[in-house]
Amino acid sequence: MNDRRMPATARPAIWRDALPFLIFLLIGSCCFLLYWMVDGRRETIDVSRSTQDMLFEDYATLSGHEPDTQEKKKIVDSYISDEILFRESLRRRLYLSDGNIRQRMIDQIRFLIGGSPGDPTEAQMRAYYAAHADLYRQEPEISFQHVFFRTMPADPVSILLALRKGKDVKGDDFWMGHELPSYGASMISSMFGLDFLHALENMPLENWSGPIRSSRGFHFVKVTARTAATQMPYDNVKHEIEADMTSEMRDDAIATEITRLRRDYDVIIQK
Repeated sequence: MNDRRMPATARPAIWRDALPFLIFLLIGSCCFLLYWMVDGRRETIDVSRSTQDMLFEDYATLSGHEPDTQEKKKIVDSYISDEILFRESLRRRLYLSDGNIRQRMIDQIRFLIGGSPGDPTEAQMRAYYAAHADLYRQEPEISFQHVFFRTMPADPVSILLALRKGKDVKGDDFWMGHELPSYGASMISSMFGLDFLHALENMPLENWSGPIRSSRGFHFVKVTARTAATQMPYDNVKHEIEADMTSEMRDDAIATEITRLRRDYDVIIQK
């Protein structure tokens, strides 16, 4: 019977021939593993132009002014931070214990990261008040009367002339009434829109103007008073200062963690 087994002397030659391939396979596997460890977790955050426009519009509505270059950067950075925290909350599977909306998940991860900073001292609060005086100023206020129309009236010129002559003009009902005393700039912007606020800021006192378009309709307006921003005394805002400082310390802790987490993401901000 013939012995078909490979001669012992041939076996080392086969291993020598296969060794380069095995080494290549081992190196390739190590490279793939290293790539997965370094870049495998990386994700992309794409801040589109339309998203930026929406963020800036929301800011203008709430603040009463268009954001400048520095404020735009802060707005975009805040959006990126929120997106990172949202994804981190998903990575930590917070949705298993809380199935609510995105913002609540972000708030949860902020709380977990931020912790509970210690209470600031009296000296620290006074120093903070001095360094952030603009935060504790009562915003400008405007008092005005208006006659409201849901749609553009047929003869706006006649209506304006009648109002300037002191005649009563009946418009449509408005849910907040027709006299709005001492409304803050941010409230006016939120209720009627930024363009309406700018119109009120620039029109003469005690004189009817219009029609002015707002987010709710058309208005004939008479501004009766404007109050400039005023500084609020320290004792009146002491508790606000303490809350602001605590919040700032918590935000610093969160920002440090976001900086660490951001290294795992490729961020693309479209121009």
